[in-house]
Amino acid sequence: MFCRANESRVMRRLSVLSRNYVACRSLSSVATKENVFESLVDNLLSENPTSNSNDKSPTTSRLPSKSGFSQLANSPKINLNEAEKRTTLVRELIQKVEFDPDDTLKLNEEDLSTALAQENCDINVDVLIRLMSAAKKLNTISLHQFKKNFIQSCQSESVPRQCHVNYLIASSAKKLLPVMNVDELVSLIEQFASRGNRDKECIDQAINRIVMSSQSLSVNQGVILLTSLCRLHIFDARIIRKIVNDLNEKGLMELKDWNQVTSLANSLTRLRVANPTLWNMLGQWVVEKFASKDVEKIGLFVSGMAHLGVVDKHGRELATRLAKILDKQKAKSENVWLSSMTSLAYYGVLPGHLAETILNKDFVAHLCNSLKQSPENTMYHLLRIMRINSYVKNCIQDYHGPTFDLAKEFRAIPEMTQIARKLKYGGNSKEEGDFLDILYKVTPLSHCRAPRLHESGTYVEAEIKPVEFGSTKCIAVNEWANDITDKKTRPILYFPWNQIHYTYDLTTSNKKDTDVDDDHGRESRLLGFHQMGIQLLRMEGYNPLVILDTELRQHAEISETISYLKKEFLYRFLQSC
Repeated sequence: MFCRANESRVMRRLSVLSRNYVACRSLSSVATKENVFESLVDNLLSENPTSNSNDKSPTTSRLPSKSGFSQLANSPKINLNEAEKRTTLVRELIQKVEFDPDDTLKLNEEDLSTALAQENCDINVDVLIRLMSAAKKLNTISLHQFKKNFIQSCQSESVPRQCHVNYLIASSAKKLLPVMNVDELVSLIEQFASRGNRDKECIDQAINRIVMSSQSLSVNQGVILLTSLCRLHIFDARIIRKIVNDLNEKGLMELKDWNQVTSLANSLTRLRVANPTLWNMLGQWVVEKFASKDVEKIGLFVSGMAHLGVVDKHGRELATRLAKILDKQKAKSENVWLSSMTSLAYYGVLPGHLAETILNKDFVAHLCNSLKQSPENTMYHLLRIMRINSYVKNCIQDYHGPTFDLAKEFRAIPEMTQIARKLKYGGNSKEEGDFLDILYKVTPLSHCRAPRLHESGTYVEAEIKPVEFGSTKCIAVNEWANDITDKKTRPILYFPWNQIHYTYDLTTSNKKDTDVDDDHGRESRLLGFHQMGIQLLRMEGYNPLVILDTELRQHAEISETISYLKKEFLYRFLQSC
């Protein structure tokens, strides 16, 4: 039996065992570990524990023998000559724990309380599991303390991140979900995100309990949840609705520092959540806290709003004030500077002297050289430069600085077009092919110009030219040169699902909040980058036809899609030209 004077030595022994245990994990089977996890949670949630503190009979647990702990802890400092002996001893102890339940260590309440009271003890999950199992039998650990230790054990760096370990942790967590409060559920999701554990069933159940809870989320909890969902690449409209509503109810008073605001903005941008309610609240906070020393944070915030296409009075105000204090010399990189200039152009406040910093040849050359190993990234930045060039051409009348011409700078225009197509469709050219097959059934291929990259930086799937104003007939492409009128072609733009984001009605849904696919009030919107491209086309005198993937997917049959495209879009579109 240990005494309190040896508390620190007990913890050192456990730490040594845990570190060596990781090296010897291959000796234990997955099935045995699963039994350990399952039996632990069953015991902790059982109304009739195996024994209680009033029992006079000794309580046992599947732990190494006392002598084994003593041998391990009292061994002298390890050197290379003793390493093999030490490894053998650890192997024997692990074998006793896993396969010899009769060789156990008798623990009392004092020992267990001491071991489990450590806030951040570096103990392997399996060792911690056995300690807590023994503690439950003695009734010396509360359910709250167990849940706290369980979440900490998930976070421990000593815990391997193999898939089977994540599965075992998730299996045990599912049994604890009914007795976890909101704060514990948020912490559990956070630890799942840090481990990369994407157990859908467990996470869905945790989200469902948070959504159904009457307890409001704090700002910190909302930030943690959004950040964790980003890391897990999970979007759930129900939890987004709750986070936004709870934060909106608390108002600006709960927002304390830039870290909270930037974390919220970054997560909302990555999840493509463009609901104006929350962005308006965040924008108001940034306007009130606006200071030149925070120019980098403000720039990232405005870039996020522009990326999502959030049309908000605070966004334009921030962009206007930002344009007055931006300094290229203080920018972290060309990429950050280009993002800031693109966001200013989106809100229509980019001045000529800042546009010159983007359109000069030195900037373009340096940017392309830094990204030459990635054609897609290079093309993405070139498209943004083309947007700024088009913006300068159409929006700044007294601009006399340099301009950018893709055809002059890069002769390989066909290759550039292919890269732009890949950038838009993510390598899934079949999606574009399916759309063009439907389009050519409405308008013959001979009457549609092939896909191309427009000078404004917009990838155009097709172009047509009507015979005359209000006509539903088009001129064949090979006869366009003979057309003596000054009619412009009519671009047709198709946007796949990966270029679309959704806004959700934040009012109470008619569906139950437990519905996983709650699309109440969902509205499809284009990202700000594409909104800007369409606007620039219109400024140049074009009247583009915009078709979203979500609109075509509403029709199951191809014949219905063709009819929809012909009657509701193409003919009406031509008649309005």
